[in-house]
Amino acid sequence: MPVSLLRCARTVPVSCLRMRTKPSARRALLDTSAFTDISFLLFTAACVIGYCGLYVTIFYASFYGENQHILSSRMAFYLVPILNAASVLGRTVPNWLSDHFGPLNIMAPSAMIMGVLTFCFIAADHAAALIALSVLYGAFSGVYLSLPGVVMFSITKDKTRIGTRVGMSFCAIGLGILAGGPGGGGILGSEPSPSDWEHAWTYAGVCALASSFVLFGLRFYRSGRRIMVKV
Repeated sequence: MPVSLLRCARTVPVSCLRMRTKPSARRALLDTSAFTDISFLLFTAACVIGYCGLYVTIFYASFYGENQHILSSRMAFYLVPILNAASVLGRTVPNWLSDHFGPLNIMAPSAMIMGVLTFCFIAADHAAALIALSVLYGAFSGVYLSLPGVVMFSITKDKTRIGTRVGMSFCAIGLGILAGGPGGGGILGSEPSPSDWEHAWTYAGVCALASSFVLFGLRFYRSGRRIMVKV
């Protein structure tokens, strides 16, 4: 029922929206120049790696609380909604900050914090810690979910290619998303007793940290050694 209502609600804006300006030429499905653009390649690689780890946490946070008897089944069910609610902060305020400090300056440290928080799940052994981690993780993962488009805009010199490049990048990122959930599940093992949580969180945390290192590398690739610069 809620899904049906959501779909009905979407028909209203979709039926009213109109294209503001039409492009002078049809956009290409593939931009081959992107394969020689170091900034594009580094950013796409960072996101592919990062999304592998991100979706492990989103998929398994609730199951972790229930499986480890940290939360009741009822409370564990609400853990992901809590995470998603907290991500509203990460999807809004950092976008405003990126206008002043640069999107890479916001996204790279957020990815690093996200990785550290993922490792903290290993030590979360009571309800308050798990809920607090979910709130913090939701806030910082919101940054990672909302800023890729902004970063792509900032690193693309020819703005007429942005649509094509965003599509190319997210096609690759989709592979990271696909690997995240099943990859974490493969590490956990199968029922009735999936118990390798330490390695699952390590996999997710290492992916997030590796992504942050690539993002920091891209940041310094574009700005040089300068620290106080908008990138």
